[in-house]
Amino acid sequence: MLVEITAPASVLGLLENRPLPEGTELEFERTAFGFDGRLHSLVVTGDDVSSVTRSLRERPAIDGVTATSDTETVLRLRFDTIIPELLKCIRETDGTIRSATATTDTWTFEVRFPNTDASSRFYRRYDDERHPITVRRLNHQGTTDRRSNGQLTADQRDALARAVAAGYFEVPRRTTLVELADELDISDTAVSQRIRRGMANVLQDSALASEADDTTVHHDE
Repeated sequence: MLVEITAPASVLGLLENRPLPEGTELEFERTAFGFDGRLHSLVVTGDDVSSVTRSLRERPAIDGVTATSDTETVLRLRFDTIIPELLKCIRETDGTIRSATATTDTWTFEVRFPNTDASSRFYRRYDDERHPITVRRLNHQGTTDRRSNGQLTADQRDALARAVAAGYFEVPRRTTLVELADELDISDTAVSQRIRRGMANVLQDSALASEADDTTVHHDE
């Protein structure tokens, strides 16, 4: 069962009382991961990378910087002492986070649960009145539509293919957005948008589902 969870920007303890500037985005680099103390990569992109990075580096969960440029910073992230309530509940109910993105004042998570019972246990268990969440069911049956590549534009497919071939998704990265931009003869901002939108389209392979079922979950439910 695939669901989309939206939550306030402060839900992970990274953006306490400070929304992201317009045009700036946070995104977990890996898909299909769990939070068990291992290191993960948090990518900061957009128009105000430097100030957002300075603020994030003060947070206990940030374990350092692995790469930086004018339009992107990659941070090491570790939740090994205090795990945010949302991530703890997802883990304890066997959920798997496929993607996580923050823009302005909202985090959006795409989470797969093994069955309806697991997702229901998550709804019941989540208990954080400071950070109410909204859950939207994407795919009740949990099936996968293998036609997702058809949703990619030619530009997105080309950018993703070149990024993979050049080692952009490897850790550590073997290329940068600037280098990809030179190869594609476009701006690094355009490359970033093509890659992120292309990845978003790929991750929608399970989102061709039934009618959205919106449920707001509060601490007393």
